[in-house]
Amino acid sequence: MILEKVILGFNEIARPLWEDLSIWWLLFPVFLLWIASEIYSGEYRHEHLGFFSAFTNSISLLWVSAISLWVIFQNGAEPVASPILWVLMALMVYGIFILYIAFKHAFNERLVEILAAPRVVYFLSATIILFGVGNMTFSIYVILDLLVIFIIFSLFFFIMKRYFLAGLLGEVEAIKKAGGDEPR
Repeated sequence: MILEKVILGFNEIARPLWEDLSIWWLLFPVFLLWIASEIYSGEYRHEHLGFFSAFTNSISLLWVSAISLWVIFQNGAEPVASPILWVLMALMVYGIFILYIAFKHAFNERLVEILAAPRVVYFLSATIILFGVGNMTFSIYVILDLLVIFIIFSLFFFIMKRYFLAGLLGEVEAIKKAGGDEPR
């Protein structure tokens, strides 16, 4: 019974990806930015996210949230009746919070880096698009399945960065650390 509902949750997550292919106009840039950010941070391990990157990540999250809210209201959603609407509003508040703390340097840079990490922001952005634009159904099993997918992506990027990306583009950090010039 539970396994059946978990499988239905995964089906619900996949449904918007194939039902209306125009959703990829929003998802593709999110995935591209996410993958590029992971590759960059894998190559330059000692570089930190920083307040500016956290600020721009929050703008991306707010932009995706605003588009999704616009689509929901275009489809005639009732503000009080839609749990997805409340989730999107909460994520917009999260985006505004990140924007504020990054702009004001209100917290420790390491904490801001965790809150605005590309893995978190772009996964949430893709999820927002699936709920808001893809009209994905909200259920506890969908949320649990999304959590499983997030863990799988996190493990994938961890393994990729740990074993495959370190120095892939020419050992830039090793050369810098040894006191040499950057490769040209």
